[in-house]
Amino acid sequence: ISAGKHYADKVVCIWMDVSLNVCIARHLNRMRQGVRTSLPIAVIERMSNQLADNPPDTAEGFDEIRKLTSN
Repeated sequence: ISAGKHYADKVVCIWMDVSLNVCIARHLNRMRQGVRTSLPIAVIERMSNQLADNPPDTAEGFDEIRKLTSN
């Protein structure tokens, strides 16, 4: 965030709030398409839980948070 403030007047967090099921489905789809990945599903689950418990906050230094959701 501090590096961003050096280059921009405003640092905006773009939070893509996507369900865990959608994240896992997209990950599995990439693997089926031959995209090599070593990211275990457990990591996706852990990150999802961390974001659910601690969503992005302006206290982290962001000037603005834009939340994008999937339908």
